[in-house]
Amino acid sequence: MAEWVYKAKTTRANFDDTHDLAVFNHFLCRSAYQSGNDADGLRAVGVVAEVKVGDLIHFYYRHDDSKVSCLGTFRVADGSARPAIFASCEGHGALCKVIESPENQKIVDRLLRGYDRDPRLEAFTGWVIDKLPRAHPTPAFDMARMFPGPQTNMWSYPDPSLPKKAKKR
Repeated sequence: MAEWVYKAKTTRANFDDTHDLAVFNHFLCRSAYQSGNDADGLRAVGVVAEVKVGDLIHFYYRHDDSKVSCLGTFRVADGSARPAIFASCEGHGALCKVIESPENQKIVDRLLRGYDRDPRLEAFTGWVIDKLPRAHPTPAFDMARMFPGPQTNMWSYPDPSLPKKAKKR
């Protein structure tokens, strides 16, 4: 089981929609592809396919004012446990896509307010997640000790190559 830190930020998706998707709809929206240098102008996002069922994601949200809220720690679940809502994305680790059907219109409407479909997979993609109880505390957010740079929004945790917290003397 691997651990990850994930930092969502305000683009179009606001905090409330991000929170509700994670906590009530059990979904962390993340595309597998983004603009890049491939023939079709896209490239795979490196760490997305590395996430496996059972991994933990410590989930944070950076607001426009740079304040960071902790959404909690989530375990990546198998999308097949909710077959009417999610379908797997073969070859992309634990990534799933939302099935766009009348029964799923509420989650689709929420996604349409703040997210884009994956440009290659042509669906809303991400991980099916289950929030862990408070007995599993989420690490306090520390940008320098969790992410290699400000543009990185997902990283393996803990990363021994990142700066360590100074020991008190």
